[in-house]
Amino acid sequence: MKKVIVYTLQKCNHSKNLKEWLKENGVDFEERDVSESKTHLEELVEYGVNKTPFSVIKSENNYIKVTGFDKETFEKELLK
Repeated sequence: MKKVIVYTLQKCNHSKNLKEWLKENGVDFEERDVSESKTHLEELVEYGVNKTPFSVIKSENNYIKVTGFDKETFEKELLK
């Protein structure tokens, strides 16, 4: 089972669209809103990223980082 962590920003339309897509496709995910938590913002910076949405898809052996709402990558990694 893959674990999906999504870093979002409240007023970001791309974050909203990604969350809606994940819900519509039955994908469980953990949302980390960087506007509500300094810790989540620091985690995002540690990944070397400065925009949202940013997602980490973790499996047993590895993880994939996705910047933005790259629908093709999400379909490939989560709907196969």
